[in-house]
Amino acid sequence: MQITTNITVSDVEFKENFLKVKFVFTANYMPAIATITIKGMARVLGPSEDLNRIYSEHLNKKPLPLPILQAISNAAFTEAVIVARSLGVPPPVPLPVLGAPPGEAKKTQPGYIA
Repeated sequence: MQITTNITVSDVEFKENFLKVKFVFTANYMPAIATITIKGMARVLGPSEDLNRIYSEHLNKKPLPLPILQAISNAAFTEAVIVARSLGVPPPVPLPVLGAPPGEAKKTQPGYIA
């Protein structure tokens, strides 16, 4: 099974003392057993100079700062895991792959001699 995820910032609005960031999170499952779509809004708080800078950069088609995107991503993935569980499908997060620690040479498997 393959799961692809995407987060799209659909709109950024400058409010009196915060930024309103609208986003859409999508997880598509292949084969096509499910699609999870979460629409949300994040409030970005901070000094007005920083908010003005972030907003003007967004108007100039620059991406939002990584900490903002990471916070949105973390919240969306958390909600998607809960939805996936209720649907009975695997969570849309990659599972960790266990391997040998970096720099450790591959060892031969222990054998049994009688």
